[in-house]
Amino acid sequence: MRFLKSNSELLVQQSDQSFVIDLAGSPDADGKPPHYTLATGKMSKEMAVSLMSHSGVISLLEKLKGESGNGLNIIADNVPFVDFFHVYLAPRKNLKEGEEVWSKPGNATDGLVQLSLDGGHDVAWSEDGKKVFWFLGPYLHSLEVSKLSKCASTIRKDHLTFGIDCVKNILEYQEIIVEHTTNISRLKKDAASTTLHPEPDLLVLYNATLLTMETGELEKDLIREAILVIQGGIITTAAALSSVVIPTEATVIDMHGATIMPGFFDLHAYWNGFDNPIPAKSWEMETFLAFGVTTLHKYIYIRSPMCMSFTHLRVKRGHFVGPRIFQVGDVIYGMGDPGYHQDIVDMDEARSALIRIKVEGGPISTRLMFITSSASQQRLLLAARNLSMLCVPEGSMNYDWDLTYILDGMTTVEHAIPVPTLYDDVLILYTKSGTGASPTHLVNYGGAFGEQFVWATEDVPNDLNRLRKPWSSYALFNTSASVAKIVHMGLKTHIGAHGEPPLGLNYHAEMFFTQQGGLSNYEVYKAATLNVAQMLGIFSGI
Repeated sequence: MRFLKSNSELLVQQSDQSFVIDLAGSPDADGKPPHYTLATGKMSKEMAVSLMSHSGVISLLEKLKGESGNGLNIIADNVPFVDFFHVYLAPRKNLKEGEEVWSKPGNATDGLVQLSLDGGHDVAWSEDGKKVFWFLGPYLHSLEVSKLSKCASTIRKDHLTFGIDCVKNILEYQEIIVEHTTNISRLKKDAASTTLHPEPDLLVLYNATLLTMETGELEKDLIREAILVIQGGIITTAAALSSVVIPTEATVIDMHGATIMPGFFDLHAYWNGFDNPIPAKSWEMETFLAFGVTTLHKYIYIRSPMCMSFTHLRVKRGHFVGPRIFQVGDVIYGMGDPGYHQDIVDMDEARSALIRIKVEGGPISTRLMFITSSASQQRLLLAARNLSMLCVPEGSMNYDWDLTYILDGMTTVEHAIPVPTLYDDVLILYTKSGTGASPTHLVNYGGAFGEQFVWATEDVPNDLNRLRKPWSSYALFNTSASVAKIVHMGLKTHIGAHGEPPLGLNYHAEMFFTQQGGLSNYEVYKAATLNVAQMLGIFSGI
């Protein structure tokens, strides 16, 4: 919003319309002041009329006051808008009164220009209305609108990408760099300033029972009478106590035989964010830690592109306590939601989709959903490989789709195949494919959910009058049995709790459900730690 003309008028720019409210005008019968529509979008996520139009709007309002009622449409100057992730510009000369701007090929606004190569958001104008700006990740893009005349011929002939092959050559951009210290470096400085220890960040835990999860073999991973050495927040030694000399300058804690194991890794965390987008502290993050979940993957933040990487950077910076976070950014979505739909009809679109995700916080993986075409899946897989990214599709909605995910070579299939009891044809296919399984029993399509099982059997809200489903409806136990079979045939499975409440507790419930099909406790621990880290390619780093 922005005040105009000595605060007597208010310019409002919403996702699908821009309009002016005449605060000094005579109200209607409901007490509402006059408003004047400048531009509307059919499916847009952002809209920003040119600042050049403001003076024109003001003079036009002067002429029209008293001549027309509320809701008058005024054609604005150049109208940039965000549609299907890209920034477009609709020139005034091609707009008709009341026309909705749109970028869909075949039905697009006449004379439409695609400004962004890979996408953009947070569109704004220079004060003089001659330049339009937008962000993509840390890159601020700009374009002097008058230069579009150089691409007029290309724009006129291109009805699919609206001149971007020419426009990309007249764009300007600059990287905005913001640097900060990490929480570990801050803690090291704090420790150095408050202790006389020569090694204030050196911690030794001895006389412990360690379950290292390093090799995937219980006999090798279980170390009794062990020592754990931590330097600067990083584990440097995990070995038998007899083989290590305890550093004299370290802070030393006797564990009295207590078991220490790696924190749990929630591959399918799926948690969307906070009610307050900028919290001072996060009870949610602390809850994950309280239940031993120290790493989240598939964290998404759907409220704003600028906030996708916000939380994990806040945790890294030390603004609040939480697990390490690997976020996946916006979903690549094949269904009809105007804000998220993508076709992936060629390699250019596949690459742009992944560039757009990767630049907004640097994900190592991408989440796709309802991308049912095998050709589109393979385009994304090739583009992901070229960008060193992984593909983790949202599965389980459709048996056939899940099989194509496996056949096409997706990194994992998130959720179980919606047929709970699998037979040799699918079991062998799944095992031989190398695609990982994240069954997510808590949200088990094909039967009652594991989350419902938890609420039916645990007094979570302290209410003893719970509604229960018949035990036979919990097909997730058939899913668990199928998962155990493919694990024993050689496939690796993972633990993902889908962000289901109660947070943390349901991660442990997901481990319980995974174990019920016939896995040992150690095999479940592998699914919660080692397997996930290896699948994401970050085992050596964590």
